[in-house]
Amino acid sequence: MRPQRRNSATIKAFRRAGFADVQPRVNIKTYNLWLEAGFKVKPGEHAVKVKNLRLLHVSQVEKISPQEQAAVLAEKAAKMTADKLPAVASQRNACTQARQQGGAKTNKRPPLPQLTCSYTDSPSSSGASAPRFLFEATWGSIHSCSF
Repeated sequence: MRPQRRNSATIKAFRRAGFADVQPRVNIKTYNLWLEAGFKVKPGEHAVKVKNLRLLHVSQVEKISPQEQAAVLAEKAAKMTADKLPAVASQRNACTQARQQGGAKTNKRPPLPQLTCSYTDSPSSSGASAPRFLFEATWGSIHSCSF
């Protein structure tokens, strides 16, 4: 059912664009399908958008030589391979080089605070012993707070 709806939408869109002979999947294809068939888009021609596809009519493309077709397909394959390479490798190499030069910033988290608690019995002004807690948070060698 879905291909029938897409075919009818394709026919409708191409008729609206002024094309007379409209046969989806025969003389209307995507750029990649025309390229694989040995055709390239004529200068100044634009695809017709049908749902999420950009389609071209046979009158919008021209035949190319097998050598030109092979060159275009090889260039396209090389671009697709380069697009799929992970960008992490170059970042990893840059971090390694920076560490070797000695000026690298590390992505280490700051140390967690060391919490200490002490308990004392200190005499109050009335002479009775009152318990007292002392809490202290320390980050590395910096004492930040005590209460």
